[in-house]
Amino acid sequence: MDSNLANPIDAFGSPPLPWSRALTLAGIAMYGPPLVMCLYTQSCVSCSHCRHAVWQLLALAPGVEVGVLGQLVFHLPRLGDAVTLMIYGGLSLTMLGGWMLLLRRSNRWRWGIFGFALLLASLGAWGLLALIRA
Repeated sequence: MDSNLANPIDAFGSPPLPWSRALTLAGIAMYGPPLVMCLYTQSCVSCSHCRHAVWQLLALAPGVEVGVLGQLVFHLPRLGDAVTLMIYGGLSLTMLGGWMLLLRRSNRWRWGIFGFALLLASLGAWGLLALIRA
């Protein structure tokens, strides 16, 4: 077996991140802001429905953000609750995998990509809280 296939090296001569570290970084970038939003809602919002809803949607938060935005932009019809939650879960897993691959393979731009993912997740968490509070 070729050693380049067993230990891939990028264009700058450094190996990619291990999968576990890439998953950790992608998870922090995607789920850190929604977790902070949940903690903020728990401590500063008096509505019990809102406090309950943010914790229910925490695992699906990245998919909810993208799914609702897609429904608004493309004027998609509303589906049943079970189908919608499965779509949101699939979107969340797909996004986690995509960020994981980007963070794993890009040594030079890793922290820029991490910051961009964190920014997008922060905007999405803010929008999700606005949707829940509406």
